[in-house]
Amino acid sequence: MGLLFGGSSTDNGYAFYIDTAGNYSLYKEGIGTTASTVIIPSTQDSLYSIKNNWNVLELDQTGGNWTGFINGTQVFQMSARTMTGANCGFKVLPGTTGFADYLVVKSY
Repeated sequence: MGLLFGGSSTDNGYAFYIDTAGNYSLYKEGIGTTASTVIIPSTQDSLYSIKNNWNVLELDQTGGNWTGFINGTQVFQMSARTMTGANCGFKVLPGTTGFADYLVVKSY
């Protein structure tokens, strides 16, 4: 399941994924015939993720950087990429089951 952000009517934005095995990844989502691009490949995070249960994903953009968190613990930081929009939401990959409780978006 993934947290989508930065999308617009012409761009699907980015997705911060986590799976039931505790792996996370970050993708530039494709649109139409353009495939998704891996930014952070699947990375095991057995220390901070809860496998087969609820996880809290957070992505902050501060000072030109993106910082990703799983259950309140930072798992990556990188230079922010260009976003074409402010749309956000969730993505469940084909062949999987995902549940979302809520989404909070803040702008400062």
